[in-house]
Amino acid sequence: MKDPVVIEREDLIEMAETIAEKSTRFTLENLGIKPSNYKPWISQNKARKMGISIRRLHRAMFIEGTVQFKKDHARPKSKYQISLKDIQKLLRQPDL
Repeated sequence: MKDPVVIEREDLIEMAETIAEKSTRFTLENLGIKPSNYKPWISQNKARKMGISIRRLHRAMFIEGTVQFKKDHARPKSKYQISLKDIQKLLRQPDL
């Protein structure tokens, strides 16, 4: 029997993620689909440009708690990053 090879769990997971990402990108490019980067967090300004008033946005964030947000200290002008899924949900259902 040959010597077994020991691979750390983190290294194995990293290798699997890399392979999956490259194969997915390769498949999409062969099908003629341009892959895009999905960004699940947007700024307050972007949410306002999508059609939500600042009052409604603040009410959903702080009072009702229906919109997930996180503080972003890396950006000096944008205090919070807001979940894109929650903003889309507010746009589809205006009575929330």
